[in-house]
Amino acid sequence: VNFPIPDGIAIATPKPTEIVISGMDRQKVGHVAAVIVFDQFSRNMFRRSPEAFATDLLALALAEDAIVASSTSSIMPTLLQDGIPFENRLLVAHPFNPPHLIPLVEIVAGKLTDEHFVERAFAFYSLLGKHPIRLRTERLGHLANRIQAAVWREAVDAVASGSASVSDVDAAGTQALGLRWAIMGPHMTFHVAGGQGGIAHFIDHLGPAFVAQWNDLEQSDLTSDVRNALVAGMDSMSMNKAASELAAERDERLL
Repeated sequence: VNFPIPDGIAIATPKPTEIVISGMDRQKVGHVAAVIVFDQFSRNMFRRSPEAFATDLLALALAEDAIVASSTSSIMPTLLQDGIPFENRLLVAHPFNPPHLIPLVEIVAGKLTDEHFVERAFAFYSLLGKHPIRLRTERLGHLANRIQAAVWREAVDAVASGSASVSDVDAAGTQALGLRWAIMGPHMTFHVAGGQGGIAHFIDHLGPAFVAQWNDLEQSDLTSDVRNALVAGMDSMSMNKAASELAAERDERLL
């Protein structure tokens, strides 16, 4: 665990060898106020019998009022609630990689999640210094990954259509969009671009141009040719560095 744990909170992993408790004796684990279970739940895991899964959770000393939070990056929480005995306490709390450096946590409730547990989860992640956001609608991939997917779709098409190289596409992110988005999100960026009239003026003035670009978007498939072009471009740009080395460079810059 790379962040401070408030007293009385138990943090458990999917297949733990022990439960990490701050400010409490191990024997008192059954009385903790909340347990957050961080996992990568799969559909198959939840197709087991409720009794079997409940037994697993009892092994984690799950308190009656505990929150069960899945870190799934794409599955909608309502799909995870089917047939489990704690459906009203299950929600998605999806961090963004690398989670120990990126503040965002997406909180998504399922159709059966009680609002009380959503509010507690929001407060919990805020207490850890994270920046939780509330998603009001369940969608595949939640929010940040969907934005990322939309950007990558255009980035892939740029390579597939021969419009730009892999390195030039990435430069458009690191040398332009990414620098602005690290300070202001897409909406605030265009609000500022609208000058005194803000985003209202921006939409009135440039909205039709953006709609034209949206209508011009291509749906590129990840065919073998596209895959090979992306791989070749990345091999050249990364100079064949290992992914772990590139990740370390990224994390150092994020710090």
